[in-house]
Amino acid sequence: KKIETIILNSFTDSIPGGNGAGVVLGLDFSNETMLKIAKKAGLSETAFIEQISDSTFKIRYFTPASEVDLCGHATIAAFWYLKDKLNSKNYKLKTKAGVVDINIGNIVTMSQTLPCYSEIIDKEEFWDVLKG
Repeated sequence: KKIETIILNSFTDSIPGGNGAGVVLGLDFSNETMLKIAKKAGLSETAFIEQISDSTFKIRYFTPASEVDLCGHATIAAFWYLKDKLNSKNYKLKTKAGVVDINIGNIVTMSQTLPCYSEIIDKEEFWDVLKG
């Protein structure tokens, strides 16, 4: 079976440039197949996207080595590809990292949770940790 993988560059308005991502429509593949597709695409991430209701999508992201919970540039690429086929500007996206709000206008934007910091260390301590 032939599976179409769309290759797009996010965060750019010129070619070459931006961050490359693969986009595959549908989630009806095994984990092994999604991993093989991501390996063949050869990009940092490939997004497998499916619309599950009028306002909600689900994406799974695969690197050439494994599945990851979320990928910003692959999300932007997927919704940029779909934008002309969609009727609304606001969507919910279900990912393994949680639900993300998507807004489609002249550009595609996505919400992100604020980072959580558990501990602040000084520069000397940081290098000591890296050295082991």
